[in-house]
Amino acid sequence: MDIDYKFIGKNIKIRRKLAGLTQVQLGERLGISTGQLRKIENGHVRLTLDLLAKIAEELNTGFNYLLGHGGEASKNPALIDNLLYVVKDANQEQLLNCIKVCKAILEGKVVVRSSGAV
Repeated sequence: MDIDYKFIGKNIKIRRKLAGLTQVQLGERLGISTGQLRKIENGHVRLTLDLLAKIAEELNTGFNYLLGHGGEASKNPALIDNLLYVVKDANQEQLLNCIKVCKAILEGKVVVRSSGAV
């Protein structure tokens, strides 16, 4: 099984930016240099499980997301991140409503037309 370190690095970078962290800040939290984190994000480093676990914990995500094993949607993390960006400033009630709408769409109870109308 080939491990796609560039894909993992891209996912780390996306999650870091969503968390509002710089490479310096995340590197400090992880106890690694900015240069080392840059290499990780560019896919030039073979990550240990320990470091991957620390990164996932700091970015409040799981191995599955970073590795791209979270289902069909995880194959395009940019779309997931766009969704997270859209709801990042939502309050609790709005988030709960978003979850209900997403669930209804996934269950086929709601159909979204190409025009974007529900």
